[in-house]
Amino acid sequence: MKRIIFLLLGLVCAFQSIKAGTIFLSKTNLGNFGSCPVNYATAPARYKVWGTNINSGVTITAPLHFEVSLNVNQNYGKALFIPNNGTALDTTEVFVRFAPFQTGALNGLLSHTSPGSNTVNLNVVGTAASGLNVPANYYSGITQTGSALLTALYNKIAGHTTISYAGLWTAFPNSDAFYDGKVWDIYSTAISGTSAAYTFTFSTNQCGSYSVEGDCYNREHSFPQSWFTSSSPMVSDMYHIYPTDGKVNGMRSNYPYGDVGTTTYVSQIGGKLGTSVSPGYTAVVFEPVDEYKGDLARAQLYMAARYNNLIASWQVNGNANDVLAGNAYPAFDDWQLNLLVKWHNQDPPSVKEINRNNAVFNVQANRNPFVDSPQFVNRIWGLAKPSEPTIASSQLNLDSFTTTAARLRWKTGNGNRRIVIMKMGSAVNQLPLDSVNYSASSVFGSGSNLGGGNYVVYNGMGSGVIVTGLNPIQPYYLTVVEYNGINKTANYNTTNVLSSFPVFLPVEWLSFTGELSNQNIELQWKTASEKNSYSFEIERSFDAENWEKIGEQLAAGNSNVQNKYFFTDENIDEKSNSTVFYRLKQIDFDGQFSYSSIISLNIPVTDLSNLVLYPNPLNGPSIHINGINENQLFDVYVYDITGSEVLSFLNNKASKKSIEINGQLKNGAYFFKVKQGNSEKTKLVIIE
Repeated sequence: MKRIIFLLLGLVCAFQSIKAGTIFLSKTNLGNFGSCPVNYATAPARYKVWGTNINSGVTITAPLHFEVSLNVNQNYGKALFIPNNGTALDTTEVFVRFAPFQTGALNGLLSHTSPGSNTVNLNVVGTAASGLNVPANYYSGITQTGSALLTALYNKIAGHTTISYAGLWTAFPNSDAFYDGKVWDIYSTAISGTSAAYTFTFSTNQCGSYSVEGDCYNREHSFPQSWFTSSSPMVSDMYHIYPTDGKVNGMRSNYPYGDVGTTTYVSQIGGKLGTSVSPGYTAVVFEPVDEYKGDLARAQLYMAARYNNLIASWQVNGNANDVLAGNAYPAFDDWQLNLLVKWHNQDPPSVKEINRNNAVFNVQANRNPFVDSPQFVNRIWGLAKPSEPTIASSQLNLDSFTTTAARLRWKTGNGNRRIVIMKMGSAVNQLPLDSVNYSASSVFGSGSNLGGGNYVVYNGMGSGVIVTGLNPIQPYYLTVVEYNGINKTANYNTTNVLSSFPVFLPVEWLSFTGELSNQNIELQWKTASEKNSYSFEIERSFDAENWEKIGEQLAAGNSNVQNKYFFTDENIDEKSNSTVFYRLKQIDFDGQFSYSSIISLNIPVTDLSNLVLYPNPLNGPSIHINGINENQLFDVYVYDITGSEVLSFLNNKASKKSIEINGQLKNGAYFFKVKQGNSEKTKLVIIE
């Protein structure tokens, strides 16, 4: 008899359901992204995601004003999908950034979903500022070029408020804090690539002495002290002084910045010391990671502007002759100037720099003009402009709309910025011109007109905008153009653009909702009015990106009264993960269409781990079932010991809690598989 039981237990294992998947995240908190101007985007925070028993990948969906990508420099959008590898989700790095298109304190949940798995959320927080906080008219009247512009900037920013060298310690927490409140160290805080094995806490970890990376942070003069003999006010001018790892700071020493060929030292995040490969200079240089090259270039250029009356005399100090030309203009040797402009173009001013500029302004009462207006660099030195982006935006969607407004979302290309051009009635037929600045307004018709009614409705770094002032009876066409640079240095990619289908706003929506009822999703939507409306196609998605049509309802045509519509999505539990998304595709009689907002519903993951069948052995007409969800239908399948199905009882009401056998089974051993929602469990039952 024991052999039979062992055999039966082995067969039970063959009928067990697949274990529910589990999603894991490397972080529980991404910190606070802080202040970000509207239509800009912060540097990303990053974390890792992986999973076990994942059957169909993981979808990551960002809330409004936040973006996600698998690439630090491109392809940011509202959602992404990570495919599984067999039943595992390989460890994958995800980048998240704050890219607001409305002002205010903004937050939401970054969700991670997969069929049959737990949903994991990360809270994201940021504050959207209305502008760059440059004082009004700060640069008023500064229209010069060349050396005259450099002189004008000197006159503007000279005579700043000087703080003590010791005062830098107390100023840094307001100017150089990362999202988690730790020191934002340009030599150890990695935005991408290899992370350092340490972080620094303000005050607690300040130097001190050091012997290896991670011992402490100190004050790095990116423009070395020896070049100006440690004189004031240069020695404490925050615009070129950063909190950095003491060891890396010491290794950089007073070497110039440059591109490294053969390395003699590499920091934990990839900063390099070695032989220069920058054209025109072959000695030792230090190369920071890409994320901060522009920051440091603009710090060096600031020194030429702020101390334009002194910089010519510094050439004789220390090794300053390696980079300084011994004059007020152009101030730097050709090799160094070419390098600084190249880095400035490759890594334009970030939100980190913008916030740091504002923080230092609050201390020193002057600004770094090359952060506020990066085009000043080209206007002064007249060197290379930024290169043209190579990857266009993609996946332009009408995210939601009313009769007069539309929320648009897209996935970014690899430009530093992008503009969105919108035209009423026909396709966009005017594209931007290089070196021309276009002002944007999300009120249609108020931004720059490129000609022929082609209006700029967005100009920024992010992937979304809400356009208002639309006419509900007119179609609108859109084109997204990637570009690098800004204002006079803008370089637009007009050969590879993203253009949309026409957007119509013929339906005034009142609501679109859904609720779970047994295995079904009951959808309902209401309209206040409709014009030329033929039908509604119902679309479903499990990742908010890939959609399938699951049904269609005829619309009211032309109506000024409220209309109500219903649709049932049946047996959703067999197809869904813990989240399912729906949208409506509203189609006009002429074939034009637009989309409703997207709604999502959480499908309960049924847990049958406490399933009990009794009596067992069974010698009566019915078997009772405990441990099921009382709000869902359930199915029962009966198999003999060979694995052949002999009976089935489908769509049973959970409140019934029993199945009537009524002598349909002969005496012996059987496997009862109970299936409810997206879970199932098999039990051995003896019939006597």
